[in-house]
Amino acid sequence: MNERCQFCIDPKCERRKDCNCESCDKNDTCYRTLKPTVRITLKCTQSCSHCCWESSPALTNHMSLDVARDIHQFFSNNPIHSANIMGGEFWLHPEWEDVIGTIVDGLHHARLVTNGDWVASEKSSGRVKAFMQEHEHCYLAITSDRWHNNKHTAAAEAFCKKHDFLHWMGGDEDDKSIVPVGRSELSYSNTYSMFSCYCHNPERMYSFLIDEKGIIYKCPFGSWDYAEVRDHLEGGFCERFVECNAKFYKAFVPNCASCRRAYQYRLNQDKAEANA
Repeated sequence: MNERCQFCIDPKCERRKDCNCESCDKNDTCYRTLKPTVRITLKCTQSCSHCCWESSPALTNHMSLDVARDIHQFFSNNPIHSANIMGGEFWLHPEWEDVIGTIVDGLHHARLVTNGDWVASEKSSGRVKAFMQEHEHCYLAITSDRWHNNKHTAAAEAFCKKHDFLHWMGGDEDDKSIVPVGRSELSYSNTYSMFSCYCHNPERMYSFLIDEKGIIYKCPFGSWDYAEVRDHLEGGFCERFVECNAKFYKAFVPNCASCRRAYQYRLNQDKAEANA
């Protein structure tokens, strides 16, 4: 059985699991790849109006090194070869080099998302420079859009070019692409609040979130927790991934706003039962 067959949730083979990835001409571009986003901190230099996690300079939620070690083991024993590393701003984590270095060890590549504000500080930019030089399989995704102040994005891009670091500059986001979660929860005028779900796009069906505590969520924006990294350190995550997603996609979910309301309702029920 091919690796992708272990976690495939939209099979074209009628579940025979007889696909041959090696001979498939779409092998290198197939979207059926587990795509974790790992959030190591909620602390940020900005408090953007669209932020799905409501990150801000005031928050101090950070991932511990023990959780990072668990994630490394989780990645090593499950078919996960790349990761999206985020905050907040990852470099505001007091031990970010050790935490991220532990997580990305052994991965084929890792994407570090940032607004580029680190470039304003000689100390912070020096730390970023040292880390990137040591971890050549990582690249920086610098956000530049209407939601951020973009104060240092040009300088951050110039810094990456100067030191020949792999990087990517994000374009301006359309209002219609904002998911109604976090500070955008009350936005009811776009596609995801009215007509569709972010995860219904096949390219995003295999994405999920791992938060600072090692909790795994179906939605990369932080809805529907269904597992923990520590429960799958020796493998077995594929079965849980398929089980959760099979149930999710059987339900009628018209848009992200209704999905988020349903999740919040479940959280409120759990809280009420715990306090009963």
